[in-house]
Amino acid sequence: PPKGAFMVPRKLQTVDQMWSSYQALKTLKERRVQIHARLCLHYAPIAKYIALRLSPLLAGTRDPINLVPTAWIALSRQIELWTDPYEGTFKESAIRAIRDAVLEQIDQINST
Repeated sequence: PPKGAFMVPRKLQTVDQMWSSYQALKTLKERRVQIHARLCLHYAPIAKYIALRLSPLLAGTRDPINLVPTAWIALSRQIELWTDPYEGTFKESAIRAIRDAVLEQIDQINST
């Protein structure tokens, strides 16, 4: 890592610990970005699952894997906006945000 860069401690193994650190590090941007990336990796399977579950709504022979980046972007935005560190309610909120973003993308694709 670059000199002076903050590393995410290996002891941050649980999602609750990552959320606590993420919320506390509003001023340490580099370290916050690293924890944000770990949170994204933790929840990425949920985003992919939602995107692929909604893919039958695509018209024609469109590739459903193209919806996954939209889901990941929605997940990343939801992590940035989230202020409550409890995982259960975050999952519910993230699922809604991801679903809405993917459905909007499907509408745009189907209208072209």
